[in-house]
Amino acid sequence: MATRGCVNSPNCFCYICGSYTVKKQQRNISNFVQKVYFAYFGIKLRVQDKSWVPHVVCSVCVEELRQWFHGKKNSFRFAVPMIWREPENHSDDCYFSSCSVQGFNLKNRKDISYPTIIRSVIRPVPHAPDLSIPSPPDTLDNILDQISPISSDSDDGYDPGTHDPELFSQSDLGLPKDTAEVLDLKKDIC
Repeated sequence: MATRGCVNSPNCFCYICGSYTVKKQQRNISNFVQKVYFAYFGIKLRVQDKSWVPHVVCSVCVEELRQWFHGKKNSFRFAVPMIWREPENHSDDCYFSSCSVQGFNLKNRKDISYPTIIRSVIRPVPHAPDLSIPSPPDTLDNILDQISPISSDSDDGYDPGTHDPELFSQSDLGLPKDTAEVLDLKKDIC
């Protein structure tokens, strides 16, 4: 899917956390970022050859990963990063078109409201007691060679032809009871 219909450029958002990132805080995805990302999350950065995925990361994510790798921080703020999939359309399945970021800057971007339920993305998951915190490796040499390369066309279990959402339970998402009830209502409506 081309970005022509997107209201916002994918490169205005961080690949790792999905947050709107002003130019001043955008960083290219370096080899260091790729290696530390793999060391922490256990997955490679993927689909960088596609136009529907961000090709930048925010300076906050880079710094948190750097501090974790050097032992200055116990963990990154997420156990699972943003997961990107190709959107089917720009009206209700495009993360970038669903985010209203016009007029926001470095000082007020914390007020941006991000979509929570979009089929083309899985929002980052914060750490919980049942999600382990990895230990940083001693070195990043050859770390990406530990798994076989994954092409962007590989079968990751996602079937773009499937229109049924994958349902998660309250405990899967670590939701409080009142939020889970809202989720159940939405499930019944859909």
